[in-house]
Amino acid sequence: MNKPSIESAVHEAFSRRCQQLGIAVWFCDSSGNVIRGPAGQGVAIDAAKITALIAQAAANQANNNRLPSLDGQHLVVFEEKLGAQTLSISAALLPKTESRDHLVKMLRWMYDDLLHTASDQKTIDQFSDRLAQTYEENSVLMGLSRALNRDAGPVEIIESICQQLHETLPFGLLGIRLAATEKQVPELSEKLVLCGTPPAEAQKLER
Repeated sequence: MNKPSIESAVHEAFSRRCQQLGIAVWFCDSSGNVIRGPAGQGVAIDAAKITALIAQAAANQANNNRLPSLDGQHLVVFEEKLGAQTLSISAALLPKTESRDHLVKMLRWMYDDLLHTASDQKTIDQFSDRLAQTYEENSVLMGLSRALNRDAGPVEIIESICQQLHETLPFGLLGIRLAATEKQVPELSEKLVLCGTPPAEAQKLER
């Protein structure tokens, strides 16, 4: 069975830092199944054994004194979450050391810091996208306002509106098709206004 395609910028940054410290890290899905092993490190440990250790570590991750061990090395897990949902798990195999608790605290601080950084960057990106969208919306409204306030005929106004929308929206072709009318604005009756390059002749497209 193919493993699910899961990516995590937090894990990638965490893995690079742990690699510099000589700490092996496994990337796992939310169930603890191993997706990728330690990058650039020849750690020959059976995936099933690591998966079992990850399950133990996840169950006891609030208690640093009950970390599962493998040949004297302890495994600690770090969860990336979205609300209450676990997105992925990073499992680090700690080297033999008498300062295990301090090392665990340092790694947890490092991982939490990366989570906060990723969250802040996501907020900034969302704000930037929303700001750009708001600017485009305001630009369209200003353009439409100018078009409606000009001393121009109905057809020219509709053409100006279509052009303004086409310049702002990410479409290669934009069209306005008006219904049949004989009383309100006869010159717009069944009018088709196109901006951009149509995939067919205007008559065929209108039909």
